[in-house]
Amino acid sequence: MKATCKQCKFFEEIRFKGGECRFNPPQLIEGYRAGWPGVQGNDWCGRFEQKNSTATEVRVGEPQIVGV
Repeated sequence: MKATCKQCKFFEEIRFKGGECRFNPPQLIEGYRAGWPGVQGNDWCGRFEQKNSTATEVRVGEPQIVGV
């Protein structure tokens, strides 16, 4: 099986857009704003690291239930 971005711990899925690679810090885009490189889930690179299947993901912007 090929190691793809979607299986990498640095991949942050963005609904309807594929995702972003979080390996490096954000870079300047168009000279005035910063962002992570956009990637598709089936892309790949040489810096792949397998996601930890036992880790719990917490996504920014999604409601979290705390103290229940």
